[in-house]
Amino acid sequence: MRTLAALAALAFAAPAAADQVAYVWADNPTAASYDASAGYAKRPEGGAVRITRTGTGAYQVALGTIVQAAGANIQTTAYGGEANICNVVNWGGGAVNVRCFDAAGRPADTRFSLLAVRGEDAAAPKIGYLWAHDAAGATYTPSQSYMWPTQLNASIQRAGDGVYLVRAGSVTKSDGIVPLITAYGDRPVRCEFGGWRDDAMVVKCFGPQREAVNNRFSMLLQGAAENQADVAFAWANHPRVDWSLPALAKQHNSGPVITSKRTAQGVYQVEFGAIVRQGGGNLQVVSQDANGGFCTAASWSGDHANVRCFANDGRAMDASFVAVFRR
Repeated sequence: MRTLAALAALAFAAPAAADQVAYVWADNPTAASYDASAGYAKRPEGGAVRITRTGTGAYQVALGTIVQAAGANIQTTAYGGEANICNVVNWGGGAVNVRCFDAAGRPADTRFSLLAVRGEDAAAPKIGYLWAHDAAGATYTPSQSYMWPTQLNASIQRAGDGVYLVRAGSVTKSDGIVPLITAYGDRPVRCEFGGWRDDAMVVKCFGPQREAVNNRFSMLLQGAAENQADVAFAWANHPRVDWSLPALAKQHNSGPVITSKRTAQGVYQVEFGAIVRQGGGNLQVVSQDANGGFCTAASWSGDHANVRCFANDGRAMDASFVAVFRR
């Protein structure tokens, strides 16, 4: 279909290597400690992914080598039909810490889906990522240790309270690339995709009362090689249409073209096909221009993934979103 030419153009000569991927579906939010279901958990070195509850809505995920050293990127999405959010607090030393909240901003025990990636294929990058570590900075370069590929040369400009413009050269508006965004820290903040503005991707962060707040965030730019079968993604940009075809330039699937069906207010069914039908895997979702609202990974099975979107107060709300499914 299409390659990630914009990222590849930034790469330097190196032998091809598979990017590292780890993920988990945390489905037992009140358990003190448990191993995640094997089909829904993956680490590069193999073995179980253990999840430990450290407080109400607070979890530590033992992902192993992918987050042992500095670098990598984490995305997380609340799972299920509840109007909850989950953020990443930090990662390192083999573990990721997650905090989850209800729509009012109170800590809440919550199921969640978590994805970790670490770039390895410098010859033909299929992902890009950064960690926006300075919530109040006017304009700055994100930490090189948490940026991939090395020559992404991203910059972040704070354009107003809670509004950030992310620039990454030719990657910023390239076809075949979609963003995922997760708020970073232990506050009940939700950060969403605000679309594209001239030469930048917009990120907007809000508190539970829909107030704009300055906040750190983690961003993943997901692409794919032609016919790559372990990832599928779509930008579902017709939130009030009962059946739609997400923008072809912003979707990838090794099978049929992805479609999206609205089954009720704020409830969507994304037809991914075989990549979901195999069982297991991982779903990540981020809302677009929801003005303090948010979307969750409701479930996935059969040929499709289910997404639910909410207003800041927890009411069902139609919203555009980006959905990424990984194996």
